[in-house]
Amino acid sequence: MTVLNAHFDGKVVVLDDPIPEGIPVNAKLRVVIEPSGSSNALAAIARMAIDAPELPRDYSANHDKYLYGKKES
Repeated sequence: MTVLNAHFDGKVVVLDDPIPEGIPVNAKLRVVIEPSGSSNALAAIARMAIDAPELPRDYSANHDKYLYGKKES
């Protein structure tokens, strides 16, 4: 995941950072609008986890198994 800073000029979102190299023209991207300085890091992590369908369904209960190869709890 790449995070770019941007601002809203009243009509459109304008990027403050350059587009990273390697992103092809007309590539479909997902844009998440979140105010800069948002202090609710846990809510942000939860949203990312919900939007990560590639994670196993039992990831939260057995994260050690997936991170370190340990047996399930």
